[in-house]
Amino acid sequence: MNNNKSLTPTAIILLLISVLLWALAFPLLKITLDYIPPLAIGYFRYFFASLPFLVYIFIKYDIKDILKELHSNGSTLIALGITMVTIPNIAQNIGLQYTTSSIAALISTVAPVFTVILAILILHELASWQKVFGMTIAITASIIMVVYTDLEVSEATFYGNVLIFITAVSYGISAIFSKIALNNSKPVYLAGFGMLFGSIILFPLSIMFNEPLDWPINVATEGWIYLIILTLFPCMLATFLWYVVLQGHEVSKQVLFTYLIPLFAAIFAYLMLGEILHPVTILLGILIILGISLAEGVFKKNKNKKKN
Repeated sequence: MNNNKSLTPTAIILLLISVLLWALAFPLLKITLDYIPPLAIGYFRYFFASLPFLVYIFIKYDIKDILKELHSNGSTLIALGITMVTIPNIAQNIGLQYTTSSIAALISTVAPVFTVILAILILHELASWQKVFGMTIAITASIIMVVYTDLEVSEATFYGNVLIFITAVSYGISAIFSKIALNNSKPVYLAGFGMLFGSIILFPLSIMFNEPLDWPINVATEGWIYLIILTLFPCMLATFLWYVVLQGHEVSKQVLFTYLIPLFAAIFAYLMLGEILHPVTILLGILIILGISLAEGVFKKNKNKKKN
């Protein structure tokens, strides 16, 4: 399959749906935290979201091929689950209790910068001046955003922002594991087993955090509605659509759509929670996205394009 072809209108629509659903997750998650413990939300969402992918895997592929996949790439899939599901759900879900969903979305956007840094250090990708300059802008702006807040200045808000920053770092690391795994594995394996392993590890950690095991019995109907929406749409459907497009296109073309997440998240946060971004926060968000764009070579001219 040709992964270098341009995005079709259908692919663009699917990516926009994914981005909208992921943006919706930020304010929706903040609301759900009023009903359900943070880590419990994580293991519930990602365990059940992994099931359709696993069903597809066991229907489409022979059991011997699946076992071979787990034997050869099992450690990478577990590492992917930890950095894609376990750590982000601990840091993000707890962090959102102390900061706003719109600021969390902006800070999380810096994740690709850490992917670029690790790609340089681990995968030995070239570090051009454009990458270094872009990374410097994005990380500096994100650090300022962590320290600065348009909310009432407090240790709790700073604590929440730091946890969201840790979430971004973890997502950046998970992208490296994805790149490594994609050399020998299929995207559906990454989605299915990554979410499964990450959610399984979250369960004992939830017990260690003294979260009640009887929460399903005590959750109000609204809490279940929010949790099911979070599981079916931002977690399950958005990931499915993303990987459908990834099957036939370069990930570098898709990642540009994730820059829209903070914009949509801010709109949803305003409509659902009444959150309003301070102009300084908006400026820092623009700098973060500009820095990421430079670091990922969005503005770089294609030298391989044929001249007319």
